[in-house]
Amino acid sequence: MIYRPEIDGLRAFAVIPVILYHAGFNLFSGGFIGVDIFFVISGYLITSIILKELESSDFKLLNFYERRARRILPALFFVVLCCFPFAWLYLWGDYFTDFFKSIIYVATFTSNMFFWNEIDYFSLSAYLMPLLHTWSLAVEEQYYIIFPLFMMASWSLGKRKIILSLSFFFCVSLLLSHYGAYNFSSANFYFFPTRSWEILLGVFTAFYSKYSTMNQSFIFRETLSTTGFTMIIFSIFIFNASSPLPSLLSIIPTIGTVLLILFANPKTFAYKILSYNLFVKIGLISYSAYLWHHPIFSFHKFIFPFSNNFEIKFLLIFLTFFLANITFHFIETPFRNRKKLPQKSILKLSIVSIMSMIIFGLIGMKNINHNISFSQRFDKLEYIFDNKKLQRDSWNIIGQKVGVYYPNYGVSDNLIDNALWFDSSQVNKTNVLIVGNSHSKDFYNVLHFSATAKDKIQLARYGANISQIDASFFQSKNYIASDIVALVSLFNNDDLVSLDGIIQDILADNKKIILFSSIFQKFPREFVTEIDELIYPKLQSNDIQSASFEINDFYTKSYFNNDWIDEERSLFSINEINELKRISKKYDVTLLNRMDYVCLNSSCDLVSNQLGKLFYDNGHHTVLGAQFFAKRVDELDWIELYFKK
Repeated sequence: MIYRPEIDGLRAFAVIPVILYHAGFNLFSGGFIGVDIFFVISGYLITSIILKELESSDFKLLNFYERRARRILPALFFVVLCCFPFAWLYLWGDYFTDFFKSIIYVATFTSNMFFWNEIDYFSLSAYLMPLLHTWSLAVEEQYYIIFPLFMMASWSLGKRKIILSLSFFFCVSLLLSHYGAYNFSSANFYFFPTRSWEILLGVFTAFYSKYSTMNQSFIFRETLSTTGFTMIIFSIFIFNASSPLPSLLSIIPTIGTVLLILFANPKTFAYKILSYNLFVKIGLISYSAYLWHHPIFSFHKFIFPFSNNFEIKFLLIFLTFFLANITFHFIETPFRNRKKLPQKSILKLSIVSIMSMIIFGLIGMKNINHNISFSQRFDKLEYIFDNKKLQRDSWNIIGQKVGVYYPNYGVSDNLIDNALWFDSSQVNKTNVLIVGNSHSKDFYNVLHFSATAKDKIQLARYGANISQIDASFFQSKNYIASDIVALVSLFNNDDLVSLDGIIQDILADNKKIILFSSIFQKFPREFVTEIDELIYPKLQSNDIQSASFEINDFYTKSYFNNDWIDEERSLFSINEINELKRISKKYDVTLLNRMDYVCLNSSCDLVSNQLGKLFYDNGHHTVLGAQFFAKRVDELDWIELYFKK
């Protein structure tokens, strides 16, 4: 292939936003779409090589895999190897074992499946998975396995049939991706079937680039390449973690990438930017930079959890590119030299490296209690630093009930939610079904620990976003057996729009409804929350009671001053409560505010008097919080007042 410097520049515009996004620069809220750009580029480059070799009858599968092994494995294995000592020194508990589990999946090109099962990419503990970013490599590696086999098998059919077949797969993948963005978002983010359409865009780009005979004018090229560049920049700054991606929205950055590959030439404005020497150099080391950035940020979080200033962020970014430059020159480049390392040698080294990683992973997994005391440097009084543990323990209150534990039991789409949780022999108790997203789990836990509730009610939960309640909910055994349906969720606009119809259907079944307004959000969802930052300086205080009062007083003033996490959520909360009041009045259903048990007698509680966290993020209760607030619910006499048949 003829070298195209603008594609290396395009790689720079893919990797830089990803790094800035993971560094925590909010301006680059859509920086993660850099991965989408990489997928298109990869599809284009690999297909261009395959087409050239198939046309000359020179394509050999072993040669193809050898080239991919040279390109991907040496730098990947080197970075993973460098992570070992830091993992051994600084990771603890689940983080330690998860790291070594992930190594096995990285070695077998299935880390996307592992991380889908373990963690939401945008969750509070995503930064604590040093190898999380390898999910995208797994997707590409799965493409490298499948696509050349398809091309070899179908080449004799002709290019037209190949493109028609690929177009069918493209449409299925794109539609599945869009559906998945709203119905199984975590799997949708990680899975090859819902990502393959982005790679296929690159495949089509390669076909068009090779076989198109159209002559384009300068104005045509300038317009389309500038449009493509604008689409990418727009996506980087406008998309964010709440954007339903990948989906039809992902067409914006991916088509933008296609337009740049096809129409940027030396005369166009976009080409001149992309081929700028600095961007080309960054593009050349972009693979190594991508490999290094996430482990660097992750281990920094473990070692210095309360260090988050701009100077440190820039230092970590500098370290990323410094190590990337070294890795490119001393690892990537030598291993691409076929004279020094012939095919047989690189294949043997690849097999040995893969087996070694699997063995290391298995050894690490057996040391489940390794370094467990490390986290204890923060665990004083009732304070527990590890929010991932607090999150898991919170979910597992329900897990103990149904025998399915976090993360296999989660926000929604739990098969066990369709089974019967109520004991039909407990005829004197009220059957309460709590419905909603992760906040329904929190209120379930509160009632679980309520002394009054134990004698008066039976509990079940149905995990679902309110707007996605459908026929399967109304056919579920818990719904049919329930006396009261409590809708407890962090509402969004779609939820509020759908509420009227849902309430009408529930009332038609002669069931009592209780609505709950969303809980107050003061803090962003991060691994080290601002709650931790409030508590940590107080841990050495001689007067813990005063320290806890100061923290709770700060939270109280924030709530009563309506100082939400951001203006958008504050405005939405006003709209939400007005809409819930309208619905409550219209249908004569009870409306309760969960903040009434968080803030009793005009005083809100964020921590216990021993500095134990009552929330592990922006509004989810810890187990300690559920126990604490259960007593408040009993003080308010909610069970007697509202939870009778």
